[in-house]
Amino acid sequence: MILSVHAKERMLKKGISEEEVRECIEHGSLEFRDFVKEEIRIGKKLEFNDKTIIVVYTVQQGQERIITVYRLRRKKWSAKMDIIAESVTWN
Repeated sequence: MILSVHAKERMLKKGISEEEVRECIEHGSLEFRDFVKEEIRIGKKLEFNDKTIIVVYTVQQGQERIITVYRLRRKKWSAKMDIIAESVTWN
């Protein structure tokens, strides 16, 4: 597992350990998989006792490269999901 400078900064600022990042990659639920800049970026979410984190990463040469890591604030995340749900139109 390779951590970007940005991911390391976010982990330090948000109190997220390297072990929590590993656990999220291994056991987290898939939130998204997008093709960005000629690579597949994967986002996984995992709930811990005191926090929920999302890890965004890509796999290069068989190794995870962590792009960013962040904590979810439940109210903010719920509001964001409500906005997304409202904006979806079904044909």
